[in-house]
Amino acid sequence: MTALIRPRGAAGLFPRIGFAIFAVVFGNVAVARASTVLSYTGNLRTDANFISCGAGCTLGGANSDADYAQWAAVSKTFHVGGTSTMTAVTFSYGGVANGAGAVVPDAGFEPYLSLFDAGGNFLNSTLFGTNCPAGTHISVTLGACFDVLLDGGTLAGGDYQIVISAFENLSFAENLNTGTLADGFTGLGNLAPGENLHYAFDVVLSPSATSVPEPATEFIPAAGLVWCWGCYLKKSKGESKMKNKLLMLAGTLAVVAVLGKFYAVPALAQAVRAAVVKNIDEPGRTPFEDAGISNCDAKGLACGLDYAPVPANKRLVITYVTGQIVTKGNNQTIQSIHLMTARFGANTYFPALIQGFDQVTLSRYWAIAQPILAFAEAGSTPEIAVFGTGIYEADFKITGHLVDLNQ
Repeated sequence: MTALIRPRGAAGLFPRIGFAIFAVVFGNVAVARASTVLSYTGNLRTDANFISCGAGCTLGGANSDADYAQWAAVSKTFHVGGTSTMTAVTFSYGGVANGAGAVVPDAGFEPYLSLFDAGGNFLNSTLFGTNCPAGTHISVTLGACFDVLLDGGTLAGGDYQIVISAFENLSFAENLNTGTLADGFTGLGNLAPGENLHYAFDVVLSPSATSVPEPATEFIPAAGLVWCWGCYLKKSKGESKMKNKLLMLAGTLAVVAVLGKFYAVPALAQAVRAAVVKNIDEPGRTPFEDAGISNCDAKGLACGLDYAPVPANKRLVITYVTGQIVTKGNNQTIQSIHLMTARFGANTYFPALIQGFDQVTLSRYWAIAQPILAFAEAGSTPEIAVFGTGIYEADFKITGHLVDLNQ
């Protein structure tokens, strides 16, 4: 009978080698964690915890829905357990099932979301958020889509406050760029015909993925030791030559894998850095600047400001708007300011900041100075429209650059 002799110690050799190579090659593995969805629904009239309607005024049962839309706001506190990306999306304008699976009716007020930290410091809002984001619908009742998405970025663990109000009832903290949530709201909200006071929005928290750290540089000498250990065993008496060769092979592969992991990316980066492209759309090459001339109606309810048409074969990129509005009389307001570019029918909205009041002429001065990103196509005429009460004068300047579409 022929006996089969297995070299001593070889039984677990292949599993150990396979595990070592797997650990080196696949050592950096991201572990994703599930998102948390917080759903909020309610009514602005019954839930409002900001109900000031000006000096000495508090909203109550006698006030209309329009009064609540103008002044009221609902604040909700939520907790972030660890570093997470945060977004919030509304559903009550267009109507759709929220993250909790509840069916939300349409025709709610046009929403405005604001984000604050635990101390009430302003962080972000939907002033420049995404309008009609993915997952929202056009309202069957109203025929429009004005639900919004707020991108809160990455938040550290802790408590935060999110506020919903009617567009464009923004906080004084945002409007004045100073103060906190406790200072209240500007009272610039409005309720359009057919809208009601119900609201619905979700806060989505996505914890940052955790990763198993990549092998540190100390793995390189460690791999070398494995290789040298194979060299030593090769000289030991009574050991299998096959085992020694396999150990040397494992050590060599470990060294190659680690070195490749550390040096392959820099080599690729060097190749990318070598590709230098001339930027023909550099903003300084074709700057654009134009001042609009006010054309206010006799009742002081609206002003339209027209700008130069965009030249043929060009696209206008608008990056900044600045201007001033003058209203005459006591208690006059600016309801909304729109930049219209006729690109996909989109409007850009701005907050108005009160700069002063002239007691002699009863003139109130409002100022705008806002970085934006908007586009106007060749042949279109950008326009700014101002709506409010008692508007006497409005002058705005838009700044940006032209992109040559022939290049």
